[in-house]
This record gives sequence, C-alpha cells and structure tokens, in this order.
Amino acid sequence: MSQLLPQAYLTNFHNRIRNEDVPMFITAAPTRNHKRAKVVNYSEYDNDLLLDDFIEQDQNDDDEKVHSDNGKGEGEEVGHEDAVASNNNLPDLEQQDDPTGILRYPRIRETFLQSKIAVRYEQVLEAGVGGSGESVGMSEDDGAGAYSSSTQPVVIPIRLNLEHNGHKIIDFFTWNLNDHSLTLEQFAQIYCQDLDFTHNLSLQNQIVAAINDQLQEYETLASVVVPDLHVIINLTCNLDSKLYEDNFEWNLNDQSLSPEQFAELVVQDLGLTREFMPAISHALYESILKIKKDWLEGHLNPEHVANGAAFGCLSGIRLDIDTLGSNWCPKVEVLSQWEIEKREIEKERNMRRLKRESAKVDDRLARRRGKRRMDDLETTMRI
Repeated sequence: MSQLLPQAYLTNFHNRIRNEDVPMFITAAPTRNHKRAKVVNYSEYDNDLLLDDFIEQDQNDDDEKVHSDNGKGEGEEVGHEDAVASNNNLPDLEQQDDPTGILRYPRIRETFLQSKIAVRYEQVLEAGVGGSGESVGMSEDDGAGAYSSSTQPVVIPIRLNLEHNGHKIIDFFTWNLNDHSLTLEQFAQIYCQDLDFTHNLSLQNQIVAAINDQLQEYETLASVVVPDLHVIINLTCNLDSKLYEDNFEWNLNDQSLSPEQFAELVVQDLGLTREFMPAISHALYESILKIKKDWLEGHLNPEHVANGAAFGCLSGIRLDIDTLGSNWCPKVEVLSQWEIEKREIEKERNMRRLKRESAKVDDRLARRRGKRRMDDLETTMRI
C-alpha cells in the first residue's frame, strides 16, 4: 500500500466556492423569458401520471444543467482532451495508507473523493497556446525583466460581476499596471482553471473584457501624482456577515505606507481573518481613486478635508469629551446581508448629498466673483 498523498497534490477549490456560504460563486435567480410564459402550478394536477411526468421532466432538466456546468459550454474549445483527461486519473482511495486516520472523517473523505489533481499554472498556459508550439510559461527571468522593484506600482482595484451558465461570479482584486509578468489572457486562463471551467473561451473573454474596461477607465486617474494632501477616509468593508468600518486620515502623497500594509496591520490588530486583507486594501484603493477624481474635478467634499484651524494651518489635537473619539475607532459588527446593504445605501446617499452641497457652494462663489459689489467704506464699485 502506498502512503497518503502529499499536501497540495489535490485541490478542491472548485467545489468549495460552489458552497452556498461563499458569495463568490452563486446561482443566479431564474428569470422568466417572456411575461406571458406559463408558470406550472403542480398543485392543480390531481392526476398522478401527469404529476409524475412533470417531476421526471424536471429531473431530466436538472441533470442536463449539471452536465452542462461540468462539461463544455458554448464557445469552448474541443481540443486538449489529453490535458483534461489527466485530471481524471485520480488515485484510488482504498489504496491510500492512512496512518493518522484522517480519512475516517466523512467530510475529509468526501473532499478527497471530489478533488482533482492540482496542475501547475505553467502547464495550464502551455495547454492554452492552441498548438502553436510556443511556451508561455512564467519563468523567473521573464518576471524579473517585466517588473523591477524600482518601478512605482500603479494599482487599480478591479471588480468582477459576471454571469455564466446560470451562475454569477462576484470577485474583487487589484491589478498593477506596471507589472507585465502576466497578461490578461493568461490571468483569465488561470482563473477559469481554478473555477474548473477549463478551456472556456467565452468566460475567458468576459473576464478579459471586464478587466480591460476598468483598466482603461482608471489608468490615467491612478497615475496622477497628488501633492501633499491629507484627507479623511470613511472606509467600510464587508465580508460574509461581518462589517468593518473605520475613519482615519490618509496622505495621498505619502508612499511610506501602502494600502496592503495598512490592511495587514488592521487585520492583526483586530484579530480578523486573513480574507479581510485583500478586501480592506481593495476598498481603500477605491476610496483613494474617488477622492482623486473629486480633487481633479474641483468637487472635493469638505468632509474629506476636515480642518478647523485658521489660515490653512494644520489643526491641533482636540479633546473629545462627549464621545471620547469613538468616531475615530474601528468597528466590527455582525450584521445580516440586508443590514449591510442598507448601510451601504445610506453611505452612498450621504456622499451624493455632500457632493451636491459642495457643487452649490462652488457655483455660488463663482457667481459672486462675476458680480459688481458696493464697497461700504469707499463707496466705489468693484468688480
């Protein structure tokens, strides 16, 4: 008997994300194609034969749907059967020597049976060349030549919200424009490989198009170097049922602390799970881009630059006797999905209100500059 398989030899990521508790990969709600389409009410049928026919038809439809999800969809390549078949040659569970006895647990045993052999990303990219004979693997020399440590990173937050075969893919991550070690097409291949949608060209094209659109939209904005500007950021980030909220001051021109380092410190201080690290850094990058856009357009909200000192000087430390600075402390709450959405809607509503008020003040000042006003002391007309 052989020993138990080494760690990371099998992967079950494609099954874990299909769990209902993971919001990344969810089943889309079925919609009616036509408003006059007939909806079958099974309670109206008293005949057992008719009811059995409808139940059998539904079971066949479900089987076809599962087959279509696991198989190849429209727009997928037919080739590369050898690469797909290699994942099916899994070792037999009965031949595994289990000295620790972990396979006696049902969940671990089920995970072992549903797993597939983990394939290196270089092999995935080489299989996606399409018979050109060119190696597109990621080597260390290519990565070092494509990106150097002296190059200033230009990070853009990316959000994916796609639908494929009755499922919704909701994900977020960051993309460095100055890092050319991985192309969008290669990233889409690896992404589909992790989701068990191997050689799915339609989904890969959707991912590439979604990322490319966001890169083109925020490329110029993310590359802008802002002068020394201290702003107040109200950051909210939710993951599952936990909502993280914090208020802090951020210097847009200070590169000594990156959003990734800030997120790591927050997770360590609050004892959050490591999944919050990319979520917090992504939300912080989004907030910085929004403030940059308002600053370039001249509509920066006064709430972002809260400074009550005279003549534009830095404000000193103030003693908050009423709340003892509770508004500037991080908060982690366990809320339902409806409560989290309500908080986000209220935040967006307040942001729009502050932006309208700022636009009204700017418009009022512009109109005053163009009007003549009477000087009470000199009794002369000024422009």
